[in-house]
Amino acid sequence: VPIVLREEIEYDDDSMAKIPQTLDLKPISRFPLSNEACRICRRLLSSGFCVEVRRCKHAFHQCCLERGGLRGCNRCPVCGASYGEPRGNSPSGTMSIDLENSVCPGFAPAKTIKLRYRIPSGIQKAYHPNPGRRYGGTNRTAYLPNNEEGILLLQRLKYAWTHGLTFTVGYSITNKRDDCVTWATIPHKTRLDGGEYGFPDPIYIQNCNQCLDDLLLP
Repeated sequence: VPIVLREEIEYDDDSMAKIPQTLDLKPISRFPLSNEACRICRRLLSSGFCVEVRRCKHAFHQCCLERGGLRGCNRCPVCGASYGEPRGNSPSGTMSIDLENSVCPGFAPAKTIKLRYRIPSGIQKAYHPNPGRRYGGTNRTAYLPNNEEGILLLQRLKYAWTHGLTFTVGYSITNKRDDCVTWATIPHKTRLDGGEYGFPDPIYIQNCNQCLDDLLLP
């Protein structure tokens, strides 16, 4: 039977914001004459000063990169490949992992892993929708089956949490107001008695892993 250790994981959004997340670019003063076009402006690359992404070797005009606001981006504008670790804009908080003796519906005989997220209220930072304005915190509970696939998904959800990808600040449909901490794009199951957001759901783990794949999480 897979084993999950009880733990508490702190997330500090200020620490994550300090991690550089930019493309590693190499200047190319004279791009070889060819019919290849810049994917941003669609003009020939040979028509201007170019830069190349060292890792994937894709090139584009430096002026297009700057004009398009992509200077601090960590994705190649040509292939979309991500460089550096993915990160979100969740406020600081705590993720607690615990075990329950009840069977996770739809995954018998597997028991249940309980996730608790606590994010206190605070002031929005520069990377939030309304910097300087207060946001309302939240306490959320979610569940996973305590089996092999559930534990593998748990490791990915822990990574998402420590990289600020689990929550965001925005409009709360439940509270019908702005400046609230809400779920980001990663789906969570918050009930054990069925429904859209509860177990049983035979395709939840597959769907959640696909979402994490789309976010380029390991």
